[in-house]
Amino acid sequence: MRHRRYRELTTIGCAIVALVVGFAVSVPLPFDGPLLDVLIWARAALGTPPTSEPNPVAVVAVDPLSLETAALAPYPRALFAPVWAKLTTALTGAGARAVGFDFLFAYTANRLSPDFDRPFLAALAAHRDRIVLGRTARSLPASPFLAALDVDEHSLGLTELVADADGVHRHVRRGYHAETMQEVPSFAASLLARAHGTPMPAVVLLTPREPAEAIPTYALADVLRCAEAAPAALVRAFAGRIVLVGSTVPDEDRKLSSARFLPAVPPGAAIDPCGLHHLGSSSPTSMTAPGVYLHAIAIDAVVRGRVTRTAPSALVAILTAILAGTSALVALTRSPWRTTGLVLTGAAILFAVALEALRH
Repeated sequence: MRHRRYRELTTIGCAIVALVVGFAVSVPLPFDGPLLDVLIWARAALGTPPTSEPNPVAVVAVDPLSLETAALAPYPRALFAPVWAKLTTALTGAGARAVGFDFLFAYTANRLSPDFDRPFLAALAAHRDRIVLGRTARSLPASPFLAALDVDEHSLGLTELVADADGVHRHVRRGYHAETMQEVPSFAASLLARAHGTPMPAVVLLTPREPAEAIPTYALADVLRCAEAAPAALVRAFAGRIVLVGSTVPDEDRKLSSARFLPAVPPGAAIDPCGLHHLGSSSPTSMTAPGVYLHAIAIDAVVRGRVTRTAPSALVAILTAILAGTSALVALTRSPWRTTGLVLTGAAILFAVALEALRH
């Protein structure tokens, strides 16, 4: 009887302690993030059902090959205002819902030559209701760009992202606090507001079903060429989509994300005679992805209604208590080898349950 009471008391005690700890510890534990990354990899490895939904997001990449073309190579990016003007006009003319530049236009070339930036400023003014420019917590675009946009709440978006404690980016927030201590809309939140008037959840957990760079991506040089040679190709590529313009240069703005274990993306074949085609991974051997894709993944999740929600803390605490009590009972009534086997089996079952939850 004493042994039975000891087992019962120990089992109940472990369950109660686990329940209390489960309610007390509301922040993610150190292993939660890496476990999520593994779950995302496992889901992709098992395959996801194909979807006929058109992708709501596209990226125009400032990639190395574009920068080496004869049209762009002679100029530093600080003097790309004529390029941005052509791109803005082409994308809005093709029916893009919104266009976001994942850059900080902190410098105006008007300082070198009066009215050098005029074409881009005119394009911004003409399409200000569909444009979002990047900003940081400390810096805004130069005053001519702000004036052209006639800035409202969603003209700018904070492009900076906050990583988890282990340096991996797994969340995109609706807003971040700048130096003024006021909440500034994130880049993704401003683009969603521009395109759909859709409010973004406070936090979007990044749980992509495909590698980050699987989002339809087109080279800047190809888009500019098709804008002149075959504008209809841009309509097919960008109509109805939110378009993000960002750098995919291998050594610029690259981040580890929850998609870090997913495979590289091969380049696609040309989808139009003008040469427009989906780009592959910008750095196939790297586990990082350009930062612009993290914003794109968050937008994609919100538009498709695929925002992953974490389990309520009460449910987590109850499950923790059940597992702790069960584990204690098994350890007290079974041999060490059998206990080890049961624990490993239980862990596999829990992983399978978590994977199934993520799939749905």
